[in-house]
Amino acid sequence: MAEATLPLVGVQTYDHTMGELHGYRTQMDACYMRDALIPLDSKRKMDLTINTYGYDVDSVSYEVRSLDTQRKIADTKVSDWNKDGNTWTKSLQIENLVDEGQEYLFILKLHCKSDDLYYYTRITLPEETYAKKCLEFTDSFHNVSMSDQYELLASYIEPADYTDKNDLGNVNINSSIDRSAGVDLQANRWAIRWYPLPTSTTPTLPLSIPTRWLRRLTARPIIIR
Repeated sequence: MAEATLPLVGVQTYDHTMGELHGYRTQMDACYMRDALIPLDSKRKMDLTINTYGYDVDSVSYEVRSLDTQRKIADTKVSDWNKDGNTWTKSLQIENLVDEGQEYLFILKLHCKSDDLYYYTRITLPEETYAKKCLEFTDSFHNVSMSDQYELLASYIEPADYTDKNDLGNVNINSSIDRSAGVDLQANRWAIRWYPLPTSTTPTLPLSIPTRWLRRLTARPIIIR
């Protein structure tokens, strides 16, 4: 696989990477850029990591807009990045005009010598969320599934006789403990993304695919819906 030619942007909250943003050379219709939803912490903070891949970035700014793009909540230049070679990091404090329980478009702009690059995601300040506890549980589930004590996960699954015990393409809460832990597989890299429930800000973490299988190269994340 070829190396990235545009910078990649990682978004972190609760000490976890919640999404990886890919850049566009032209402005997109932000109304349709609905990939991940990033929950801000109680102080409206989120951390960004930019891997420039040697791209000549002059400055960085961001916009926060309503989902229909009609209302601009913020247009802020971001300075004082921590730079280590091609890696830039910064903790952002989003403006207090962001209301709890509402979703907003977050548009990051990398201003370069040759052109501007655009990155899109959504952010929210949840009124009440168990995201941090869900992530802690995910870490624990993953670590146990990768250990010789994976049978401790038995209390989280409900094996059913009708499931195909040899089917590795459809593993869920009704699969056997061996299938749920991916005993015969060696994949151990995984990523987490945040998606909202249609009617609630409280996340759930369905056991639909085993954490042991999850790695970035296959783009099969644990999904908080």
